[in-house]
Amino acid sequence: MKRINILTLFLLWILISPLYAVSPHYSEKMTNYHSFRYLYSMSQSDDRTYFATNNGVIVYSHLFRQWQKPMNRPMGLPDTDIRTIYYHRATGYLWAAVNKDLYVLYGDAAFQWEKIDFQGYCKRIGSDGNRLFADTYDGIVELDPYTGNSIKKIHVQDMKINWSVSGIEMDLYQVQFTGEYFIDTEGSVVKSPFVKYPIAFSVYGNSQNLWMGTLGNGLYSGDKTVRIVEHQPYGLLNDNVTRCFASGDQVFIGHGIDYKGLDDRNGWTETREEFQVFQWIDDDDVAVLGNQSVRGFMQYHDTLLVITDHSIIVSGPGDDNFQTITPGVGLINTVHDVVQQGRTGWILAETGVFEIDLKELYIRPVQDIPIKIQTGLQIKNYLYLGSYSGIMVYEVSDTNHLNFRKNFINIRYGVNHLTENGKHIYWCDDVFIMESDPRLESVRTLPVTGLRRGIRITDIACDTSNVWVGTNQGLFSYNLKTEQTAHLTQEEGLCSNTIQTLEISDNILYIGTDQGLTRYEIYK
Repeated sequence: MKRINILTLFLLWILISPLYAVSPHYSEKMTNYHSFRYLYSMSQSDDRTYFATNNGVIVYSHLFRQWQKPMNRPMGLPDTDIRTIYYHRATGYLWAAVNKDLYVLYGDAAFQWEKIDFQGYCKRIGSDGNRLFADTYDGIVELDPYTGNSIKKIHVQDMKINWSVSGIEMDLYQVQFTGEYFIDTEGSVVKSPFVKYPIAFSVYGNSQNLWMGTLGNGLYSGDKTVRIVEHQPYGLLNDNVTRCFASGDQVFIGHGIDYKGLDDRNGWTETREEFQVFQWIDDDDVAVLGNQSVRGFMQYHDTLLVITDHSIIVSGPGDDNFQTITPGVGLINTVHDVVQQGRTGWILAETGVFEIDLKELYIRPVQDIPIKIQTGLQIKNYLYLGSYSGIMVYEVSDTNHLNFRKNFINIRYGVNHLTENGKHIYWCDDVFIMESDPRLESVRTLPVTGLRRGIRITDIACDTSNVWVGTNQGLFSYNLKTEQTAHLTQEEGLCSNTIQTLEISDNILYIGTDQGLTRYEIYK
């Protein structure tokens, strides 16, 4: 009898445990960065302001004057339409309403949002001090401020409730809005032509700085009278990421046109200080961008080169200092890969291989490359070029002349996404991940579990412990020491299962998807 009971409990635990298990990838290691274009409401604690958006909750720290990690799917919140955010001062809890669901974060030390058993569509949340209320289509309901459970319906309509969406009271000021017109603290009416449909905004009592959440135009900041407004949106230019490039404390995110998204502009996003401030560079800044996608980046000292489908855009020191290198009409077309070693860069295009001197900004086509190259890699004085006919190895002389050294023929499929970790070289064909020593004398197939025909490999990144494989069905990681494979998808917190690019910088893996950027802390 005891054996039966123990066996029953064991089977029951197996069935129930997945409901409570939290993936370490899902809760701690990942942070998603979407566009955050629509901001619906705001609420403020003593030292933070919380913004409810279409892709999570954005947090701004007054103490450090910087943005913190956004709260979205990795923390248990949905990625869409968080309409109401409210900080309850009496308990220190943060409440968020998403359609018919109500969520709570139990204090600043909590790591995960909890879903509350709440019946009804919550339009806004508020309090009169210690009590907590929800405004629903069925009327006002009082909630337990600790559990979120409904206590009773409120029939007295003249109660003074501080609602989350009806405006925000700050320490020194209260700013109101109507339509596209703003009324500042001095009673002046100001209209800004590029700010549409403001939802809510406020003036910080300490720094006297204005932050405005808008519908369709991101987040704006300016002085308290709104006479000088700087456009500082929090998020990416669009969600169609084509390339990530990390250099020191800078990260450059290339984009293609996101025809299916909310923003059809093209260009790249620049950010510093671990995604605290975003700067958009689009076709308003660089007219030659047009409908080209960004295919790669090169950087030499203070000069940034952005490689698009058939143009090279040079961004020098200073603001709005852009120029375009035009090597010839149609000379560079359909760029497959970009390689850089010191002051020398290589552009691998459908029309050939091109060398760039990053210091002198000189470009020339490389002669005598008999086949079309789709990927490249330079290790010290050796340049590896991958194609559908295998890998060709060249020695790079002091004058950047290429001397043919060796040819490795892959008898199965073409070579793509060459990368290295200092000890080995890695690449992929249509199905498999390959590993070799730099001399191409010992080649083997990595047993990455789960890769099969129908799964398209889009990029590879590696360090000394792991090989990361981006696909159209999520991220695969292969541990080089244990030879075990892990598969990460949206269920584990990715922005999307369609991965377009991977980039490693120190301990951070940047995962570019068709729905935004995921920042993954590898060894946390």
